[in-house]
Amino acid sequence: MLEPEAAKSLLHYRVNRVAGARKKAAECGSSKHVSWCPPGYSESIDSTALMFPWESAHTGMEVQYVNGKMGPWGRFEQHINGDIALAARQYWYTTHNRTWLADVAFPLIEGIASFYSARLQSRSQGTPGAQYTLNNVMGPDEYHWPV
Repeated sequence: MLEPEAAKSLLHYRVNRVAGARKKAAECGSSKHVSWCPPGYSESIDSTALMFPWESAHTGMEVQYVNGKMGPWGRFEQHINGDIALAARQYWYTTHNRTWLADVAFPLIEGIASFYSARLQSRSQGTPGAQYTLNNVMGPDEYHWPV
């Protein structure tokens, strides 16, 4: 809030790596990719979907590996997308920059929402409240996963 230009720069770091996030989303759950996505994900994913890596390199590709294999953080800690969406919202609340909202934030948020909507799984019948869930993710307690 006190440094909107720094916040804009951080968000543009992600925007500039959308190609890597789009590739990661397209490959999630496939034999090419070890991040977990539910059965049927590949049939419901939209071409705008974005799955940002937990740790990224200059290219925007996931770099979270342990002994040559993607570690659990790269596979299950998929809330980074929500963190990016929240940062975009906070930037909007601070600046009210409508041009940025339309040209930068909307495609970013649309891609994140597309990823999450393709990854949703229906809850079992008879469950009151929410009808969908995101299974097999890592929450803030990084020592107990997937939940």
